[in-house]
Amino acid sequence: MAEIEDTSLIDLALGLRDDPELREAVHSSHELRSRFKRVEKELRRLDGELRHLEPQATGGPRRLRQGPWRILLAVDGLEPSERAVETAAVMAEMSAGEILVFHVREVSAPAGCQSLETRKEAEVLVAGIVDSLRLEGVCAVGETHSVRSGRAARDITEAAQSVGADLIIMGSRGRSDLAALFIGSVAHQAIRRATCPVLVVR
Repeated sequence: MAEIEDTSLIDLALGLRDDPELREAVHSSHELRSRFKRVEKELRRLDGELRHLEPQATGGPRRLRQGPWRILLAVDGLEPSERAVETAAVMAEMSAGEILVFHVREVSAPAGCQSLETRKEAEVLVAGIVDSLRLEGVCAVGETHSVRSGRAARDITEAAQSVGADLIIMGSRGRSDLAALFIGSVAHQAIRRATCPVLVVR
């Protein structure tokens, strides 16, 4: 094996440092490592929750079957929801599963809300997420529902049951009671209603 002098190594290191493509590759590597660390953290939390779930009325604890998983990804366009998209993509890839991107559009505003989302805005949100997932090689379809304010959690869990979802993934949003202060009222209600595991991404 040919030996490389110390001066040659220094010249090589300085050259790589100034290479814009190398800097971009290193930056991308850090982003991917950060992303997978977040997903690993969520998976560990989900595993802990699944181990301690109480049996449901239908009998037996809620468990994830062997893949491929059918994932219902509930989105709302907020920052926790964006992180939920990343988590769902990784879990779908891991299980060779598919994702239903599901968005609930509230058609009546709660007190203090000045405007409501239009149907077009809802469709654009879902279509954008579906396209981004497909670009990552994930099988994904989208769906939007219009419901009265306060029925989002019920609509999400009913949709999950109707499509036979193995897992619901959603971001934390909204606050309505003490138990929900930490995870969001919609997510809190979904956990209570769902017949499959619910992964809440903060």
